Amino acid sequence: MKAKRSAQASNATAAPADTRKWFVVAIALTLAGILFWRQATAVDPQLEKQAGTRHLLEGRPSEAVPCFERALTVTDDAETRFQLANALKAAGRAADASREYKRALTLDPHNSAIWFNFGNLLRSEFHDTRNALEAYRRATENDPNFADAQFSLGAMLLESGDFEAAVATLQSALQIAPPGVAWRADAETTLDVARLRAAEAKGLLPPPRK
Repeated sequence: MKAKRSAQASNATAAPADTRKWFVVAIALTLAGILFWRQATAVDPQLEKQAGTRHLLEGRPSEAVPCFERALTVTDDAETRFQLANALKAAGRAADASREYKRALTLDPHNSAIWFNFGNLLRSEFHDTRNALEAYRRATENDPNFADAQFSLGAMLLESGDFEAAVATLQSALQIAPPGVAWRADAETTLDVARLRAAEAKGLLPPPRK
């Protein structure tokens, strides 16, 4: 009788130990599953940026946008914000693009490419001459050899009526631009117009014939 009771007591002691063992195993398996799920679903920002750039180059900006947005959930940097803004602009989402250009410039205020693209957006989509002019000016201040920005700045100066500054800026753009740049003919024509307007403003042109 005593032996029977001893066996029952032994089994009662073993049961909680077995329960604890399986509980530990279950926790370990759960943690392993969570770790595997996190690794499987983790965002690789570099791959996302590469995919976004590919979609953008291939003319699919709407597909590029979520790629850059996912990359930004991991790391927030000016270049990714810049590319997101470019994709939003290409997708026709001007207000969203403007917001992202501003955020990119907050992270990298001396980036001439961001200032230039922001100026293009302000000029083409919002017809905001004053702020576009300032954006182009900031682009050229940060990179004096940025010929595209010099040309755009000169054109905006002409539009705003600052003819002397337009002439000087357009001359600079043509001097630093590569010989085969696509906009050279347009810049030369714009420079001729700026010179004419400057001469008119100074009263240097003969009066029109009657």
